[in-house]
Amino acid sequence: MPILGRWVEGQCWLYKLLQSGKLSSLTNDQLELLGSIGFVWEPHNDDWIMWFKQLKEYKAKMGNCMVPQIYAENEKLGWLSNL
Repeated sequence: MPILGRWVEGQCWLYKLLQSGKLSSLTNDQLELLGSIGFVWEPHNDDWIMWFKQLKEYKAKMGNCMVPQIYAENEKLGWLSNL
């Protein structure tokens, strides 16, 4: 993982410590600075929401959530067929 990626991961870890009431070196000023640039504290949650929205669109169009493994309109959504 690149150095910046490790640093970002570390900031998320420090934030989780802070949120759970544990000791963290992350200061309020640092929280504000990161927030001012739109820092995403839980990136996996954002991914989940993105996939949910895409599945919701698929269901609105097709009437079900049974995405085929090969779905030309959204190739990446086909991963759901592996569940």
